[in-house]
Amino acid sequence: MKRLLLTVVVVAVMFLAGCTTVQKGAAAGGAVGGVAGGVWGHNYGLLSAAEGALVGTAAGGLVGALAGDQFEEHKEKELEAEVETLKKQIFELEKELRKAKRDKGAPAVTSTSESDLAYLQKKLEEKEQELERLHGLKQQQERDLDQLKKELDSMEVQLAQTPKGLTLTMVESLLFKPGMAEISDKGKALLNNVSQLLKERFPDRELIIEGHTDNQPIKVSGWKSNWELASARALEVLHYMVRNQNFDSRKLSATSYGEFHPVAPNGTEAGRAQNRRAVIVVSPAIDVVHKSLQ
Repeated sequence: MKRLLLTVVVVAVMFLAGCTTVQKGAAAGGAVGGVAGGVWGHNYGLLSAAEGALVGTAAGGLVGALAGDQFEEHKEKELEAEVETLKKQIFELEKELRKAKRDKGAPAVTSTSESDLAYLQKKLEEKEQELERLHGLKQQQERDLDQLKKELDSMEVQLAQTPKGLTLTMVESLLFKPGMAEISDKGKALLNNVSQLLKERFPDRELIIEGHTDNQPIKVSGWKSNWELASARALEVLHYMVRNQNFDSRKLSATSYGEFHPVAPNGTEAGRAQNRRAVIVVSPAIDVVHKSLQ
């Protein structure tokens, strides 16, 4: 058991070398998740230690990747701090140089200080260029998201940024008839349009399709519970996107939340209508971090 858990950690640490920070986040999260999953499986007997480690690694890797996707924002703040520090160092060194020249200080000392100043000025220029590039990238991403939101708004699809990634929410009435999992003709047309946007904007991202329902008990539709209904709907969307829009099956998955993740109170029909929905989650990219973060 101990050897297994140690192996998980060692492999993850080896994997970190030469990876982007997002990949490092995924690896680190996977290592922690693997250890936790292994202990959980071993202690509770629900899974073998190896199976528990694999489950934990998958879950931890996802969490780590999500955290890793925030490194660009962190890097931007780091660069801003470095630029301010370099400016202060240059200011102080220039002040010392002026004083040394007024006092006719030793030429060797002055020459060294001038060399140090040139080095700092070069580093400042490099950091400012990198920061400017990051700012430009961020602004472009914001413009792209604004444009995407406008296009989705016209389709009555809600776009949101969440810790797990971008989410595209489609209420039941856009895709299905009440109590059914078969996609309507209107829903197929909508999924065709949404699929094209996803292919254009996020060609290499993994997509998770979530199924959600309201809390009304199943009575006449034949489903065992809201879990099954939400699951069937999520899988129906997944199959449609693979079969009709040629998405890579390896990058799609489906999950059911049933009635347990409401976004509105279930006490009114309007609230229940919001809760009956399908959500496409665009997972954070693994390889979007620039080379300076490697």
